[in-house]
Amino acid sequence: MRDAAFVVTTWHDDEQLPEVFWFARHVVEHPRLALDRVLIVHIAAEPREQAWRGALVQA
Repeated sequence: MRDAAFVVTTWHDDEQLPEVFWFARHVVEHPRLALDRVLIVHIAAEPREQAWRGALVQA
């Protein structure tokens, strides 16, 4: 299977969201591909999209 067909996922049960966002922006890497997109899946009763986007940009 080609590398482009894979999705990389992580989870961080014991970490605060700012730490998770920092990890996504500064630690995640691939030896051959540029990882220039982050997909956040947040399942909750109330939307927090703007807050999460802001936290990711600040990371």
